[in-house]
This record gives sequence, C-alpha cells and structure tokens, in this order.
Amino acid sequence: MLKVRPTAKALVEFALVTARIDRVRRALLSRRVLVLAYHNIVPDGEQSMGDRSLHLPQRQFAEQLDVLLQTHDVVPLASVFDAAGAKRRRFPRLTLRRERPRAVMTFDDGYRGALTVGLKELSARRLPATFFIAPGILGDRTMWWDAFANVTSGELDSEFRATALAACRGSSTEIAALALRRGQTMVTAPSWARTVTEAELAQVVATPGVTVGSHSWSHANLAALGEAALDEELTQSFDWLKSRFSSAFVPWLAWPYGLQNAAAAARALTQRYRGALRVTGGYFTGKQAVRPDGALPRMNVPAEMTRNAFRLRVSGVRRG
Repeated sequence: MLKVRPTAKALVEFALVTARIDRVRRALLSRRVLVLAYHNIVPDGEQSMGDRSLHLPQRQFAEQLDVLLQTHDVVPLASVFDAAGAKRRRFPRLTLRRERPRAVMTFDDGYRGALTVGLKELSARRLPATFFIAPGILGDRTMWWDAFANVTSGELDSEFRATALAACRGSSTEIAALALRRGQTMVTAPSWARTVTEAELAQVVATPGVTVGSHSWSHANLAALGEAALDEELTQSFDWLKSRFSSAFVPWLAWPYGLQNAAAAARALTQRYRGALRVTGGYFTGKQAVRPDGALPRMNVPAEMTRNAFRLRVSGVRRG
C-alpha cells in the first residue's frame, strides 16, 4: 500500500527546494554555525544492520557532502571554537566566503565505516572532520545498541533501552548481562559496523584535516553517574587522547547518547574541556562558542533523511 504521508512529505520537500526557499533562509544564517552529528557510514554494496538510524549509506553521505559544498563553508571544529584558529594550518588554502553559513562535520563512536569510507569521501573533497572517541570501547567491538537491535526493524525495544541507559548507566558490560538475563540474542556486527582499533585510529588521525575529541571513556550515560565515576570518565578519555594525538586533539566532549544534566556539564567544564556538544539542535552564533554552556547544539543526521530533506534541514527551513 502506498504510504501517503512520506510521499506527501517528499513532494513538499521537492517543492520547497525547487522554489529555492532554502537559499533565502541560508542568507539569514550567514553568520551562524551548524555542527552536524553523524555516526557510521555503510560501504557501498553492504546492507545496513543494528540500529539502522545510525548507519548512513556511503552514496547518500557523498550526496550530502556535495550539498554542503554548494551551500556552506565546511570548517574545522577548532576554527569555530578556538579564537586562535590553531588548527587552520591543516588547510592553509581554505578560504571562507562569509555570505554562507559555516558547517562542521563530526562523528561519534569510532565506527570503522565512518573512519574508512566516510573519511575517504571527506578527503576526496578536502573537508575537515572531528571524530569523537570513547577509548574504552575501541578494539573491533560491536556496540550494544547494534548487538541487541531488532534484526527486522532495526530498532531497540524502548523499555530495554530505557533500562540500559538508566539502571545500567549505559555500561556495555551491565547491558550485556541484562540482555543475557532476558534471553536476548547478541548479533555480531560486520567489520564496518564495529569500532576501530587503536592502531587504525592512529592512521586516521594522521590524515590532514582530522581531529579527535572525547566521547567519554566507556560511552557511559554521564548524566547517571556519581561525581567520582563522572570525573574518571572525563579525565581518562581526555588524557588518553591528548597523550597520543596531541596535535589533533580538540578539548571538546560529545555527550554519549546525547544525555547530560547541569551537574555533569559543570564537571566537564572543570576537567579542562572547553565545552560539550549534544546531539540535538541546530544553528548557533560564534559568541555562544566563546562562552560555552556545556551543551551546544548539533544537528543529528539520521540514515533515513532524503537529499531534499537534508538540504532543507541544513538550511534551517525544516527541523523535522
């Protein structure tokens, strides 16, 4: 049966893009910044798996990059948040046209697909990106949300996810034990949907334009931790990344699961972080970046977003 609502939505998106409404909207956002949040990129010819909203097909990702090249100045994260612009030396020939809004590419979790085929598409266009890494989950591992997602729908049971994030505090070990008690079967992800190794990450960081930030140590739910455990998650990740990749390290945190609270934000800002990024929201001004509140916005890019929907979203025309 024809799905009327998605079809109608696609027609509206097509009409808005054809009418160039997005161009008018972008002109009003020329002095603003949009940070994009991605997770994984699925190589051409592979079938998505796990939590499918996180796994964007390579061809679709390439189309989105081409849209951004037409509509935005894609800049390094440090050039937005670091007044000195210390990382700009990686792109000495990059010139910005101020009449266009700026966009920053970020990736969470350390998926191999993102750091291989995703990076390939970025490098082909000479675009910078920041990868937010949780060192404790590196090492060719399957993420729990992929391991326990419904193999047919690609979705997690909502009650299981809520328990995993609250009672288990986002701990992979505790969540695996919870799933075992419930008799849930764990699926092992293909190579592109598992985390990279430390050696692979080192090769990626050597690529011009690549920077790394913290995604906590173990990808815990930081909003559910006590002060001591929270400090350990923040400092251990910060020290590990800085000691290995000092020239490419940016002192910013991406909240795991997009979950944070005022207490966790305050602790992050006392642990040498400039600030933190959530996984919801849209544009902000440069002044907000100078005075971070621990929860600056990012626009999440789900795998099901169409090309026209993406163009409208990054132009500030539509939020959903």
